[in-house]
Amino acid sequence: RRHTRSGRVTGVQTCALPILDVNGVSFNTAASTVKFREEFVSGDFLREGMVVAVRGRIDGEFGSAPLIVATDVIEGPVEQVLDANVLVVLGQTVLVPDSSSFSGGVPPAVGAIVRVYGFVKNEGIVKATLVEQTSFSTQFRVDGLIENTDTIALTFTIGQLTVDYGTRV
Repeated sequence: RRHTRSGRVTGVQTCALPILDVNGVSFNTAASTVKFREEFVSGDFLREGMVVAVRGRIDGEFGSAPLIVATDVIEGPVEQVLDANVLVVLGQTVLVPDSSSFSGGVPPAVGAIVRVYGFVKNEGIVKATLVEQTSFSTQFRVDGLIENTDTIALTFTIGQLTVDYGTRV
């Protein structure tokens, strides 16, 4: 049967047979197409901690994965480092539990551009599963609940971020 399984990558093995572990299922990825957002990427792009949707077949604890789509919830500059496990990125509070990881093992500094994988909770809070620093980017991104829509000022908020949709960039 075909299934879509979404969740945090808990293991990546690239031995003789490439395997990706998601939510207790080990997927054979030898023939997988891998996307990040809507762009095609190579299979070695995938890392432990990323959040993916796997479309394929599952037989007990094993499966095949013709399509794997990785998505982040935020890409942008770190605005504040509140403590070792709490960041603010694009107005979103990012909680990094002990089970999560920072790429390189070190929390990013204020001003660093990061990509956050995880799950949007509520009120602009993101539970991170992986936070990685990226090279400079001018195209920032945030997922979350749109609130406080103002059709006169042409603005809305996502968490503490105010977005002006009245101007084009």
